[in-house]
Amino acid sequence: MESKFSTADAVAALSVDRLSNDTQETDNRQLFSAFIEHYQHGVFGFLGRMGFSQTEAEDLAQEVFLKVWRYRASYNPQKAQPSTWLYAIVRNTALNKLRSTRGDHTELSELEIAADKQFQPEQQLQRQQTQKKVSAAINKLSPDDRCAIALFYLDDLSGEQAANILQCSTAAFKTRLSRARNKLKNILNTMDETND
Repeated sequence: MESKFSTADAVAALSVDRLSNDTQETDNRQLFSAFIEHYQHGVFGFLGRMGFSQTEAEDLAQEVFLKVWRYRASYNPQKAQPSTWLYAIVRNTALNKLRSTRGDHTELSELEIAADKQFQPEQQLQRQQTQKKVSAAINKLSPDDRCAIALFYLDDLSGEQAANILQCSTAAFKTRLSRARNKLKNILNTMDETND
């Protein structure tokens, strides 16, 4: 069933708690469905870059969207854009999961290596090996560094929005991102040296 609501309608409805009106129930579901459809790719991408497997990312995304629904009345459009508010929830949920498992999650490869059929088998193998290597390196970063890397690669977030999610200045975010990328580069170089 196609929604009669746009993403803008869904985002605007976030700050309005209309569940008390039973006649609005179908509209609420359609609005929320449009909201999920708009943001789910970015949420999965963020969780994948944080090092979660596809199964873990699906579970966490479901948890995130349930939190968004449950706490939608707390969203204040004067304080943050919907994406900033959403990714703060995603970040906190991911960090809580990382703290609770202490690194017992699987690699990002399941999400990222959904084999792209346009590549030849040799290219697929090389791509999978590279992605596994990067995933292993990302998993060696601290959760805060993973967040900086993940937020940087989300297409719809600016540096300012990422800084708001991390509750720091834009300059501090850029510094944190630079340090995280340098750490990642060093880890990858060390991995290359040990493989030689």
